[in-house]
Amino acid sequence: MKKKKKITRDQQPEFKRRSPWVDVWRRLKRNKLAVVAMVVLIVIVLATIFAEQLTPYDYAKQNAKEMLQFPSWKHPFGTDNYGRDLLARVLKGGQTSLLIALASTLGAGIIGTILGATAAFFKGAYATFVMRLMDVIMGIPSLLLAVCVATVLGTGIVSTIIAVGISAITSFCRIAYAQVLKESANDYLQAATVCGARSLRKVFVHLLPNSLAPLIVQATLRLGGGIMIISSLSFVGLGVQPPTPEWGSIISTARPYLRDFWPFVTFPGIAIALTVISFNLFGDGLRDALDPRQK
Repeated sequence: MKKKKKITRDQQPEFKRRSPWVDVWRRLKRNKLAVVAMVVLIVIVLATIFAEQLTPYDYAKQNAKEMLQFPSWKHPFGTDNYGRDLLARVLKGGQTSLLIALASTLGAGIIGTILGATAAFFKGAYATFVMRLMDVIMGIPSLLLAVCVATVLGTGIVSTIIAVGISAITSFCRIAYAQVLKESANDYLQAATVCGARSLRKVFVHLLPNSLAPLIVQATLRLGGGIMIISSLSFVGLGVQPPTPEWGSIISTARPYLRDFWPFVTFPGIAIALTVISFNLFGDGLRDALDPRQK
């Protein structure tokens, strides 16, 4: 009797190949901590987006009769030294912190990725200049660099975005440089050259899309680090200024009441810690899920 030939998946006409992102999601689901962190981040983001709908109080409205009240059904997080609802201010402060972190990370990612990718492709004196500049910037601690930039530019949301973003450019640049160098040795780039593709098309159409995985992971991790720097700048008075609430500025205002009124500093502190830890855990899980060796 003749043996029946086994039909592989690729030979089956009805078989549909899975998207690579489906495999990434399946590997990510196996990391329980990363999934929990992702859920927490979704809850935090949605809570800050719908901050006005979740609480009946205006974050800026003062009430001298309700100053420094402990948590109750009326004010779940209590009130601050001006009688403002702390829950409303923490939610609005999270909206400010996440917006600045997202804008600074996005800006740093775009600039750093372009610099790193073009340096790896064109090489020569341009690459030497770019990478030595990144080495100089990396030699300065991120928080210290952000403090220096914020001191020069002044306070405010835009200045804080620039100050936090400059310190994040180097990590994106170095990752993009390493990834593009590795991808440049692949055959598809030689095929693009044979087809007459121009240099910039090779970089932005062929090389960068195949180098995105580690950059996405870095962006996730930088969001957590960015929130720490943003809160630190606001805490020392160099970031977001009152009356706009931000987690760091709320804690700074709460310093005189630290011993006698614990809710003032506890709830924004928990919000910072929970957000940063969740971003780090989710970033670690995403890195493992995007690693081809995990297949």
